[in-house]
Amino acid sequence: MIKYSIKVLVLMLGLGVLGVVCLHTVNAYRAERAYRNAYYHHVWKKYPEAIAYYQEAMRYAPLEAYYRSQAVITYTAWLATNPEPESTRDRVRAQLEATVLAAIRLDDLSPWNYTQLGQIYITKSKAPNADKSMWLTQAQHQFERAQAIDHQNPLFSRSLAQFYHMDNQLDHAVKYYQYTLALDSRPDQFLDVRYNLGALYLNRGDRHLAYTQFESIASVDPTYQIVSEVLAKLYYEDKNYPKVREYLQKAYVASPYSVATLERLANFYLNQKDYANAEIYYKKLVNLKPSKTIYQQRHVYAQKAAKRAVK
Repeated sequence: MIKYSIKVLVLMLGLGVLGVVCLHTVNAYRAERAYRNAYYHHVWKKYPEAIAYYQEAMRYAPLEAYYRSQAVITYTAWLATNPEPESTRDRVRAQLEATVLAAIRLDDLSPWNYTQLGQIYITKSKAPNADKSMWLTQAQHQFERAQAIDHQNPLFSRSLAQFYHMDNQLDHAVKYYQYTLALDSRPDQFLDVRYNLGALYLNRGDRHLAYTQFESIASVDPTYQIVSEVLAKLYYEDKNYPKVREYLQKAYVASPYSVATLERLANFYLNQKDYANAEIYYKKLVNLKPSKTIYQQRHVYAQKAAKRAVK
């Protein structure tokens, strides 16, 4: 009788374990299916539906941090569309913060989670009547923690540098922009870091260092931001007119219908007494802005001056 009871007990325990295993397998399948649905809805930019599926995945797999990190991406994309009304934005922001905090509880060594939390605190600092100093201090702590966790990853050093730059802690910003480039010095990477660093050098009066960064960008992508126009301006101040011409032409190639770029080119050629080229670019300005009298007048002047020069 005792042996029979033991066998029954063992059988019941075995069935119980099997039931738990089966339930776990079923839930894992359901979680993955919900995640895939969430992913595809995100790709289709159906963010509310994607979030609903992510929430389903998280219910089936409450200890899986990955689903939460992916949901954070969708929450961020949804907020970027500026959903109406304001109450919807408030609700989405609250859900985003709760999701990030839950992800940190599950994985407190993921630097991505801390950078996301830092961005949330920056947003909170911009709210009406917010304690800006307090929220920015909280944000700084998150960015610093992310960088400390993975200090060999240039992405987190860049994020920290960008925060310092935004918060006007410029010496710290320079330090971490430089460190980012030390980690990844490839000339075609982190152009934004080079551009920001060049601007900071320029503001500090370090023109040579500024040139180095801006020239590096222009050698890879002369259309990046307004780097060609920045270099043209710097070279003009240094009276290096061949370089001014070079970079103004690059700026024109990048934006051939930019009135500002055309005006700089036309004025440059006029000041250099290159009337033939001045006539060409003032003509383009007249075509773009036929009602602007000054362009018409300068076009006529350059045209006449060019003819006199030929004679």
